[in-house]
Amino acid sequence: MAIIKRFETLSQAILENKTNYQALDYLTDGSVVERIKDPSFKSDTLPVFLVAYQTCPALLTNNNLLGEFCRQFEGEQSVTFFRDMSTVYQDQEQQLNQIISLVGKGVLSKERALELPTKAKDVLSSAQFSVATEFPQLFLETDDGVAFFNQANSASLFSLDSGLEMRIGERI
Repeated sequence: MAIIKRFETLSQAILENKTNYQALDYLTDGSVVERIKDPSFKSDTLPVFLVAYQTCPALLTNNNLLGEFCRQFEGEQSVTFFRDMSTVYQDQEQQLNQIISLVGKGVLSKERALELPTKAKDVLSSAQFSVATEFPQLFLETDDGVAFFNQANSASLFSLDSGLEMRIGERI
């Protein structure tokens, strides 16, 4: 019964926004509909969820972010977190998507994710950023890890040529 009421509320929101194409894009997105259908969704958070795109406009332009938002949504604090993340990672969509995914997996704290653009600027802009996200406990979780990444990256440890990698592998 609760799911039916949530869909009734969603339908009303769609009708109320029939000329607002941004709202319609958000309200009819598959991730949004799936989240509302989820039995674990708390009905009392539905009003906040239905207007989250107003507080966090990046949800309208970044489908990966919207998917993560729907997976991680727990209430107003989620909207605030995603808004803050999209602000501090402005013009860094790939990094935003990867970092927010790590938060969703419980690998990185929300607080640490928000401070990385200032504490790990070199890591985020590195061509080897994928190495950091592959091993976040080692390279992103602490300031020492960030420093270690920067030292290893400046020593070109992440960009060995394949011939050298094979020779090292043979000796190990």
